[in-house]
Amino acid sequence: DGELNLSNASASSGEREVMRKYKEKVEAKMNVENGGPRRDREELTGAYHEKTEKEFFDLIEKKKDRIICHFFHENFERCRLLDQHLATTAYDHPETLFIRINAQTAPFIVTKLKIKVLPAIFFFKNGNVKDIVVGFEEFGNSDNFKKVDFLARLAKYGGIDLTAEERFKMHKKPKQTVLGESDDSDEN
Repeated sequence: DGELNLSNASASSGEREVMRKYKEKVEAKMNVENGGPRRDREELTGAYHEKTEKEFFDLIEKKKDRIICHFFHENFERCRLLDQHLATTAYDHPETLFIRINAQTAPFIVTKLKIKVLPAIFFFKNGNVKDIVVGFEEFGNSDNFKKVDFLARLAKYGGIDLTAEERFKMHKKPKQTVLGESDDSDEN
């Protein structure tokens, strides 16, 4: 029906109209810059691509089942670190579309979603925000968080479906140290 719902609260008809007009303006600008309409291409699953505001709105409007979107700043080290984790996760989880948006080039979306801290990960399901992870607080506020903890957090509200191997690693008993040596050489 063309309605964009970028938050859990319903947008007023005035907000929807503003968003529709803004989307048309962005589309018109893209068409001029690219010498015509972009060819519709099927989204690749298992990939992690940067998208423009227009491409983001198109994906949300199509109500793609599951989208995990990383809002980043190209000069932030933690954004680069998160990109590495998201790229490998995207490859392992084709059930979800993984995208990234440069917050500096997407002021309308950043304002609409009230993004104040980067990195920010938004999980959209059928066009609606279902989960938000801001900064690294939920990963122990450390740059050296475990991939298994990262995956568990993305799966918490259905952003990804954990594989049997990932579930197994999450429930594995902590390593025991005997006489200063680990009983398990498997590092993660």
